[in-house]
Amino acid sequence: MAGTPTPVAGTIAHLPLDAYLPDAKQEAALGRARMRLANDCLRGYGLAATGEVPLSGFQQARWRRGQLLDERLAQKHGFHYTRYPQLPGSRTKSTAPPRSQPSSATVAVLTGRVASYRGKPVPAGGCRATADARLAAGITWPVGPKGQRLGDFGATNNFALSLQYQAYERALRDDQVVQAARRWSACMKDRHHLAFDTPGQATTDRRWATKTVGTLERRVAVASVRCQLDVNYLGVQQAVQAAYEKEAIRAHTHPLQAIKKALHKGMANARAVLDSTSP
Repeated sequence: MAGTPTPVAGTIAHLPLDAYLPDAKQEAALGRARMRLANDCLRGYGLAATGEVPLSGFQQARWRRGQLLDERLAQKHGFHYTRYPQLPGSRTKSTAPPRSQPSSATVAVLTGRVASYRGKPVPAGGCRATADARLAAGITWPVGPKGQRLGDFGATNNFALSLQYQAYERALRDDQVVQAARRWSACMKDRHHLAFDTPGQATTDRRWATKTVGTLERRVAVASVRCQLDVNYLGVQQAVQAAYEKEAIRAHTHPLQAIKKALHKGMANARAVLDSTSP
């Protein structure tokens, strides 16, 4: 198809709906500002500060777009993607360092589970809600297509991500991607003597559901990368998905524009917090 990109290893493809989601740096800044505000609130009750919050899973998924065609990683780790180099600031079960748990009192005041602590009133929603309110100052939250209020960054992110996932699912069923998968499958069979219908089928084969990476898994992973490069499977899939994402953007112009404005204002609020003199 015309305008089909040719992805290469190490390059993260940018899709249209990414513009309505925070990137890793933006999310990290929002997280640091939220943590600082919440910890300032906790210290007002004589409670210890909480630790850093890792980045969302969708940031790691976006980061992984640049790893899917890396033959060296496929040779080393197969389809065990949790062993691939992780996005700085993210944490997985295998990489997360041990950390002390906050006290029950800290959790109660942070989340607003108590109305007061040591005689001092706790705001509704706790210190976390207080922090969120500061970051949301001046924001007009959008309303979703079903009339639901998208009243925080979690809700706006989930809305944009749901549209992106729907576009991805539609792309997999699109004839252009189906034909690309058939070319990939023929490559796997003819050049590597392996029988899989789609790259997704190879990735999720139950034989790889093990703690260790076996020889066959490595062989299939490397062959999959080579055949995807040979037929430009990811280029076709991403081009088709991008077209469906643009269609979704046209269909949801008002909430998405409001989401973009909310993110811009939230980032301005976060920068103001982080640029302040308080620790």
